[in-house]
Amino acid sequence: MGGGGFPGGGAQSYYHALCLIKLGQAEKAKSVFQELVNSGQRMMEQQPTAFASGGRGRPQSARARQAMAHYTIGLGYLGLNDAAKARSELKQSLELSPDLLGARVALADLR
Repeated sequence: MGGGGFPGGGAQSYYHALCLIKLGQAEKAKSVFQELVNSGQRMMEQQPTAFASGGRGRPQSARARQAMAHYTIGLGYLGLNDAAKARSELKQSLELSPDLLGARVALADLR
């Protein structure tokens, strides 16, 4: 499971936490955002596996894993209202993987 507890990864957890905020559960949302940061940091330390690419049988490259880790951390900081750290992480993500659409959209929202 990647990025904060949802099989689809960080983006799903990020939007789930935004929903929690709308439901008046800001503290629970904050813990989800913090878990995104923690999860991304753990991703940076992991070795690639055949299942890291969605189980398609080929290992995820270190570069792709790092890009996704920075993206996940960036979403966490975005949710925690730390725009400077979020911007830095999202930029690093795009330097590693310029086609990572989620990072591009999140960064554009920060401007």
